[in-house]
Amino acid sequence: MPKAVAEYEYPILEQLISGKTIKTEDLAKAIFPEMIFDNLDNEDMRYGHDRKYKNLNSAKSILKKNGYVETPRHGYTRITQKGISYFNALSEIKK
Repeated sequence: MPKAVAEYEYPILEQLISGKTIKTEDLAKAIFPEMIFDNLDNEDMRYGHDRKYKNLNSAKSILKKNGYVETPRHGYTRITQKGISYFNALSEIKK
């Protein structure tokens, strides 16, 4: 079963917690090696990307709609103050 989009939220925020603005491609390179995927996650989708890239972008979109991240320019993401608070709450749950 492919990873649920929600499983991407914590790794995304973990990479953004420093406050730096990160390019989506660099974000993918940072989080994908840490995640375990099955064959469906690596299945090619339209436009030359596989399912894990689609899920990464969907998770970023959800985080943005909830005010946890912002996109200062196309292809770049950074965490908001609300996102820092959300990340800290998730970190407490993971302990």
